[in-house]
Amino acid sequence: MSQLTPLVSAHHGAFFIKESIDGASGLTLASSYGYRERKSVPNRFRFGEGLIGQCAREKKTISSATSRLTTSRSTPASANPAAHLIILPVVFEGELKAGAIELASFQQFSDIHQLFLDQLTESLRSPST
Repeated sequence: MSQLTPLVSAHHGAFFIKESIDGASGLTLASSYGYRERKSVPNRFRFGEGLIGQCAREKKTISSATSRLTTSRSTPASANPAAHLIILPVVFEGELKAGAIELASFQQFSDIHQLFLDQLTESLRSPST
């Protein structure tokens, strides 16, 4: 995350891996950039919980402008209005494979950054991952 996050002009990044949480499918924080651990912000999410869990459940990219980066709960930071968030699932043959990547920026992600991120998650989708 320390190489990927600045590469796409993001200020915060997190990679969540797919794991079982109390017998249910979920995601656990595996790596982060610009993340400050807080008691009020969880590091684990069940599918459907928060935006990261919703991305995992739906297996679809979530991209939005938010009023605060804390909207996702997995990237805890205060930000100016119009912060941008992108969450990408790592899906192979219709199933969440490795987990999900979440990136947040104070500026909108460029088309080139989004294309790069799509190609990155595509490369992570290989059956050997």
